[in-house]
Amino acid sequence: MKFFSAALLGHVFTVNFLMKERTERSVASCNKPLKGILHLKMKILSLITYPHVSAQADIVLLVDSSGSIGESDFEEVRKFLHAFVDRYNLRPDKVRVGLAQFSDIPYQEFLLGDYSDKRDLHHKLNDLIYRRGGPNPGLALTFIRENYFRQARQNVPGIAIVITDGESNDDVEEPSQRLRNLGVSIFVIRMKYISMQQKIRSAIDKWEDAAVVRGNSHVFLTECMFDVVADIAFIVDQSSSIRLNNFQLVRDFLENTIGGLDVGEGKIKIAVVLYSDFPRADVYFNTFDDKTDILRYISSMPYGRGKTYTGAALKFAKEHVFTKGRGSRRDHHVQQVAVVITDGKSTDKVAGAAAALRRSGVTVFALGIKDTEEDDLREIASYPYKKFVFNVKDFDKLNSLSNILTKTLCNEITDSIIPRASQSFALQGW
Repeated sequence: MKFFSAALLGHVFTVNFLMKERTERSVASCNKPLKGILHLKMKILSLITYPHVSAQADIVLLVDSSGSIGESDFEEVRKFLHAFVDRYNLRPDKVRVGLAQFSDIPYQEFLLGDYSDKRDLHHKLNDLIYRRGGPNPGLALTFIRENYFRQARQNVPGIAIVITDGESNDDVEEPSQRLRNLGVSIFVIRMKYISMQQKIRSAIDKWEDAAVVRGNSHVFLTECMFDVVADIAFIVDQSSSIRLNNFQLVRDFLENTIGGLDVGEGKIKIAVVLYSDFPRADVYFNTFDDKTDILRYISSMPYGRGKTYTGAALKFAKEHVFTKGRGSRRDHHVQQVAVVITDGKSTDKVAGAAAALRRSGVTVFALGIKDTEEDDLREIASYPYKKFVFNVKDFDKLNSLSNILTKTLCNEITDSIIPRASQSFALQGW
């Protein structure tokens, strides 16, 4: 009996669904008020490749459905798949997802691009059949190479994510290498601890190979390592000092940042305030639960004109956004966060409005672009400033802050709820 696994942590994630008791003890030792073991397991998603939400990728999920998995573990895999597809901006011209299962033979469930409506895709995932039989992942790798990635788009990153318990009745080295030769990055999620090393490790890409920028495509990590809950309002300057082409870069930045957050009912909720002469909000915390709807709004977010009344925008956010009637969960002790994005000095005074917002319990990040003075940002932001103030000298550099801001947001939210665990625990704690 061979084992289908790999040694490099960059692209192998061990999730032992059978070792719940040990994991619960590990969690309890950290004194974390987690809701259940599933929440921690699902945060493995935060350590898997995640595409820039405005980018393109062809992702094929290859799921072990053999008898070595077991029906109860297969149901855990199903939950994982539901959460996984929720994180992507599924569109025929953006991210496409396909899925195949394998046991004795491979089973085509759906091809790349078959589903762009998440509701239909979730129905399909609910209908997946547990196949049983012996594990032949080598045959399955050949199958997805010929039937999925041969039809993949040119110059679009191809990613294969293999979910398995590690056992294999056939050879995987050659099929893996041939798949890699097509330019496909292979990642393995193994569901049990496997001590024997497998030659497939030589066929799997280094983490950096999947993390490079390819055209407008990025693959990156999101840093929310535990289930977190927060209300985050983005307060965005749309005054005349921001030209239309630069405002598109702001849209891209917001798509990228929000795309890295775990948005949804019972998780992170998003509001968006736009301001120039007057503030306005089209998206409150109770407007959208689905990340796709928020990203669709961001992509067409209106461009405005006028002066930069940041103080008025902060006052508006306190009085009209961070309220129970607009979906704020402050009364349920959910952390309140504001991210202010501006490119210049405010026309009105901001110190009083910013202080009032902070006193109300809102943690405030200030992001300045181009001509914004550091002192002006400090008037807005929470303390310590080195944690809550960001500044870039050019709009073209804005997206370079996206990963940093996402990580800082997740760290801040997590730190307010539970102590941070090490990444090694997240990878090796099962």
